[in-house]
Amino acid sequence: MKLKILLSLIIPFGIVILFTSCSANKKEEIVGKWKDKNGMFIEFSQDSNVKGLARNIKRELVDGSFDIRNDSLFVRFLAAPPPRNIEGILEFQIQKLDSDSLILSTQIGNLAYSRPVK
Repeated sequence: MKLKILLSLIIPFGIVILFTSCSANKKEEIVGKWKDKNGMFIEFSQDSNVKGLARNIKRELVDGSFDIRNDSLFVRFLAAPPPRNIEGILEFQIQKLDSDSLILSTQIGNLAYSRPVK
């Protein structure tokens, strides 16, 4: 009986730790500079900041922050093209993340990035 009670208390904490550590590993893996086939870049830093070029005609610089929860990447951004600022939060599903490739899924398709050649 005591074992059941102990397990019922320990298992939920273990699950929380497991999900937290998976997100932490993804955050460590995503840090760095990524480039798509069109030369657009996005860079994730260890302090949860993100910067890159927006996919628009003027190729405006976009700054913001990011968070990873399970398989979701959340990007809070601020784009400052004149005459006004544009703010928002985007959610992406992480389809693939390893040392060389990042594939994010959106409602309109996938975004594929790779590490730039040094």
